Amino acid sequence: MVMASAAPHRGVPRMRPAEHLRPYVGSYIDFDMAGWPPGRHRGLPDGTLALVVSLGGPLIVRRAGHPDLGAAATVAGLRSSPVDIVHDGTQRGVQLELTPRGARALLGLPAAALTQGVWSLDEVVGRKAGELIGRLAGAPDSAGRTRVLDTVLAGWVADVGYPAAVDAAWRQLVGSAGSASVTSIADEIGLGRRHLGQLVRAELGLTPKTAARILRFGQAGRLLRSGRTTSLAETAVLCGYYDQPHLTNDWKQLAGCTPGEWMSEELPFLQDRGSDRSGN
Repeated sequence: MVMASAAPHRGVPRMRPAEHLRPYVGSYIDFDMAGWPPGRHRGLPDGTLALVVSLGGPLIVRRAGHPDLGAAATVAGLRSSPVDIVHDGTQRGVQLELTPRGARALLGLPAAALTQGVWSLDEVVGRKAGELIGRLAGAPDSAGRTRVLDTVLAGWVADVGYPAAVDAAWRQLVGSAGSASVTSIADEIGLGRRHLGQLVRAELGLTPKTAARILRFGQAGRLLRSGRTTSLAETAVLCGYYDQPHLTNDWKQLAGCTPGEWMSEELPFLQDRGSDRSGN
């Protein structure tokens, strides 16, 4: 289970949903990882809601202040802290990266209702969860699972009532990877900053500033996973941080560890790329 931090290794299939589903789902991630020592996977915030269906054993998610969640499928809302997934060395399944608009259209509730939490899918959508799980289990391969998802989700779509201003603000935040200022977005949309903030918080459960911070952090995580940057300092510059300490401080708050600690846990193949990747 990758839970919004994306799979630790390159080469994990990431499929695009059918065009009519793209306002609601960014991608499908088909993951099948084995050979890890049993332990935990740290799922990081990245600006998507993660719907994960296991194709193996139940998903075991640690939730602060609540009992562990064990389920065949889960939904994690937008969040500003990591989620711990306990595993036995194997993780096999499909993750859907839902947009906030997708929460309303596919799950029938605003993203704010799920913010900072993780639930079993049947708690959120009822009996429809069983249909999705069963059909994915019967699909022969990644292409078959993509067809199942396109077909099933098309039947779930009910795109009504999503605030146009929030949709426009979110698209600008995502398009800039969190670097666009809230003031510039409000001006572009034609609303006051305070009014836009109220609308965004009501729909997402996060302020625009926090949403931008999470998106910027998510972009940094993607760059570190990809190996496209040579140092944390370069990653910081590319993602709009003031400097490397600013990046590291954000990482401690949003991931619960330094970038170096995270890479040591989940990206060991990146550790020999140079001292600048120490994360200190």
